[in-house]
Amino acid sequence: MVENNDQDFTREKVTIPDYQLDLDNDFNRATPSPPKQEDRVEPEKIRKWREEQAKRLEEKDKEEEKKKQELREIAKKELEDWYNNHEETIAKTKAANRNAEKQFVAEDDALEPGTEWERIAKLCDFNPKAKQGSKDVSRMRSIILQMKQNPVPIKNHS
Repeated sequence: MVENNDQDFTREKVTIPDYQLDLDNDFNRATPSPPKQEDRVEPEKIRKWREEQAKRLEEKDKEEEKKKQELREIAKKELEDWYNNHEETIAKTKAANRNAEKQFVAEDDALEPGTEWERIAKLCDFNPKAKQGSKDVSRMRSIILQMKQNPVPIKNHS
């Protein structure tokens, strides 16, 4: 219900219906707590099942932990083997590269005029491998072989 005064402001008067007051009072009343339930006694079969289940789970956990440890040991061993193999491969590659470099330097020192095309021919692969999508290099191969067999003398401009 609203009342109006002749003044500049309006004053409201709110009336709460009776049924809402009853609801509020119902919620505010102290109600007795439900009766205490006595601890339910678990049947013997269920208790035994729970104990057996707990034991089974514990055994499974132990087995799982054991398998995890075995896998860790296997992985550690494989990783060590891989590192050892990798180090051996690197050592062999380094040794092969050093030998190849020594051989190259020795051949470079023994350079004689007219052997340039022979050295170039050693560096080229003359086995024709027809790879799909690759360029045809047969003409270049034939030119290098011709130059190796019939070298053109180099003139010194000194």
